[in-house]
Amino acid sequence: MLDASDSASPLSYQARFHRAWGHLTRPAVRALAWLLDSPDLLDPASPHWQDRIATLGPPSAATATWLAALDADPARWKRRWATSSIPALACMLKS
Repeated sequence: MLDASDSASPLSYQARFHRAWGHLTRPAVRALAWLLDSPDLLDPASPHWQDRIATLGPPSAATATWLAALDADPARWKRRWATSSIPALACMLKS
């Protein structure tokens, strides 16, 4: 998981992502880690949004454990999502 105290610059974020999730070797699992741990597109604290923007916040230790388990043995996950009605997800899982 990423440490919120690190700088938010794009280069440091990429380095932090690699440090946190570099152990994941499967592209689909790394993509999922990015989706779960990527920076928010919009600032949920901005007064412009009047508290109407959601954020996932940092992944929990349980999420990190789950991603590591998927990376180690993705067969069950692949069976579930390989026939997904979301073409990009099904395609990604073939890697």
